[in-house]
Amino acid sequence: MRWQISAAEALAGVFALVVASGARAQTINGCEIKPITNCPDANLGGANLTNANMPGSNLFMVNLAAATLVGANLTQADLSRGILTGINAVG
Repeated sequence: MRWQISAAEALAGVFALVVASGARAQTINGCEIKPITNCPDANLGGANLTNANMPGSNLFMVNLAAATLVGANLTQADLSRGILTGINAVG
């Protein structure tokens, strides 16, 4: 017996597996990397936040020194008074 499925069916199966697994957000130094997270004064210095999805997050006084933010979404995140030196945002 030989199984034959289309690419669309395979992709749908992978998507269903990811959703069913309840994929959890990454946590770095106690800060959960997800939309609308609350991480004032978090130390994310040097962290790899490539493609991080954190719109609307409270990152007041965050340390992002030397962090990698290539493809990250920080739309409407509060980065006020944060340390933003040496960030890599070019991919």
